Amino acid sequence: MIELPNDIESLQELNQRLLEKNAQRRAEIAELRRRLGPDRSHSHKPPSRDGYQKKTVKPDLPKERKRPHGGQKRHRGNTLKRVEPTEHEHLQVPSQCQCCGHQFRAAEVNLIQSRQGFELVAPKLEVTEHRLGQVKCGGLFAGNTQPR
Repeated sequence: MIELPNDIESLQELNQRLLEKNAQRRAEIAELRRRLGPDRSHSHKPPSRDGYQKKTVKPDLPKERKRPHGGQKRHRGNTLKRVEPTEHEHLQVPSQCQCCGHQFRAAEVNLIQSRQGFELVAPKLEVTEHRLGQVKCGGLFAGNTQPR
């Protein structure tokens, strides 16, 4: 803390200097505000009027989660179960061997994968089973590796 003088003239002089310094600081603040210019953070202007001086948006860092990802403990999931018989079946196998051109018969197909897709067709549920087959010709396996 500054020690104040005891006489009135010194106090008046100190007061005058402080008033001048205060006026000078106010002028500096006004100039800085003028330079900064109004934008949406401290005026009524919309964001589209910010021009090229828009603030850059920094991506947030991922926050620590208290709970693990996925389903919660003790939650019994409900999924659609396989049904028999299905309304439609699509067997996806090549019609002929790529290396020798042999035409495959249905008896030569080994089923390697099967899945069902459920579609709600008004007014009943229609089930399609997709099957992926593989055949062996001349020691080589021919067939789709991925169902369509």
